Order: sequence, then C-alpha cells, then structure tokens
Amino acid sequence: MSGKTEEVEAGQSQVKLRANAVHAGGAKISEVESCF
Repeated sequence: MSGKTEEVEAGQSQVKLRANAVHAGGAKISEVESCF
C-alpha cells in the first residue's frame, strides 16, 4: 500500500508545482512540464 501512497503524494506535489507555476506566470508552466 505504501507504493500507492507515494504515487498519490507525487501527484499532489505535481499539482502544487503546477499551481505555483500558474501564480508565478503562464511561461513557468512550460518550464515545469519540460522538467518532467
């Protein structure tokens, strides 16, 4: 079950990164996506 929890946490962290990128500016979104 720990694997599932890690996946959920990873998904939440990505959502936070995308949200932060939106707040910082639209240009940041493409940078975040390119990192992944």
